[in-house]
Amino acid sequence: MSFNNISLSSIVWKQYQYKQKSYVGMYMSLMVLQLIAILISIEGTLYTGETTDVFTLNMHQYSADVAFFFTVIWGGISAILLTTKGYWIENFMFVTNRLSNHLANIALLTTVSIVGGITALLTKYVNVVIHYILRDEPIIQLSTLESSELIVGVLTMIFYILLASAIGYVYGIILQWNRFIAIVIPILLVGLSFGIGYIDLYATMYDFYLQETSFLLFIIKMLVTISVLFGLAIVLSNRKEELK
Repeated sequence: MSFNNISLSSIVWKQYQYKQKSYVGMYMSLMVLQLIAILISIEGTLYTGETTDVFTLNMHQYSADVAFFFTVIWGGISAILLTTKGYWIENFMFVTNRLSNHLANIALLTTVSIVGGITALLTKYVNVVIHYILRDEPIIQLSTLESSELIVGVLTMIFYILLASAIGYVYGIILQWNRFIAIVIPILLVGLSFGIGYIDLYATMYDFYLQETSFLLFIIKMLVTISVLFGLAIVLSNRKEELK
């Protein structure tokens, strides 16, 4: 069978399956980080207490914030690692090209973002269960989430993790393309945080990505941004090969 008779989708699918099996270490590192997050927040992200002559009230507020933060960082770092030379050489095991490899990587990062978003949210309930098992205290649940709110929460986490992965992926490509530019970029970002115009820049980005009240607009913003970042990574990768 010639290369021309093999569809791009079948090549991407085979590469994706291979990466899922070969890069199981990504999932293991995610598990370790989220276990650490559970241990860090085992007493709750917010704790208050009150004691009277009649009763003692301890209030533990549990959230997935710590696990979510760790997972976002993990997503970005994992994406950078996918662009390194060691991972790239493995692709020569297949009849492949740069586009199919990028698409397989994007599919893999999307999958791990979905897994990371779901498991990050579940860490909150793991902490509640641990508290219930280890402490001889009655639990009064003060707030619950509707199923629709849970779905929105999971999707929001997934999109943020995927956004971090897209940023990490394009940064990894830049790092392979031009190390000097890759070093300058974080220096400029840090420098902006101390510059005069940083307030407007970061405030605008914060409002644009973190303060959107319409979930539909949020999804559109994230999809467009993520698509642009991955598209930029593909273009820069092609440019890198042309310059060789």
